[in-house]
Amino acid sequence: MAATIHSASLKSPLLYRQPDGRSADIPPGPCLVESLAGGLTIVVWGDEAEFSAVVATKELDEALAKRDLLFSD
Repeated sequence: MAATIHSASLKSPLLYRQPDGRSADIPPGPCLVESLAGGLTIVVWGDEAEFSAVVATKELDEALAKRDLLFSD
């Protein structure tokens, strides 16, 4: 199965949990979004795509509903 990667833009910070358990924000701005198995999605951001986080797809769906996340493709 081929992966589908979407170009998107965050309009406000998106909270996620780091592997060590601490909370952090994905900052507003451009990002790439790819759905993973098990109800998870990876978000990649940064000038050189140097940052990434795995978040629950449900959280991204909520951001889409609030228009805090907009797909550009």
